[in-house]
Amino acid sequence: MTDLRLAAEQRKRIAARIKELQPAASTRRIAGVVGADQSTVVRELADANASLGAENGSDINGSSAETDANASPALSGRASARLAAQRESGAAERRQRTAAA
Repeated sequence: MTDLRLAAEQRKRIAARIKELQPAASTRRIAGVVGADQSTVVRELADANASLGAENGSDINGSSAETDANASPALSGRASARLAAQRESGAAERRQRTAAA
């Protein structure tokens, strides 16, 4: 069992290093290189990003979570509730218009 755990740790390190050196490399290609399923590589890279981000505030590709263009803006509880209510009322209005048409 120790050998399997060691192999898994090596695979994680190798996959993370490949992604670090070649950010454009697909998870499918990395999976082929390390001999794992693509979903395993995706999960392991996400785990590596989470642990790396906890250490220095950036992901495996070096981008910071604070400056990530795709990151959701931080909303207060009140703002989140207001946004959810707006979306629900909009959906209800669309259903009513569809039913009336």
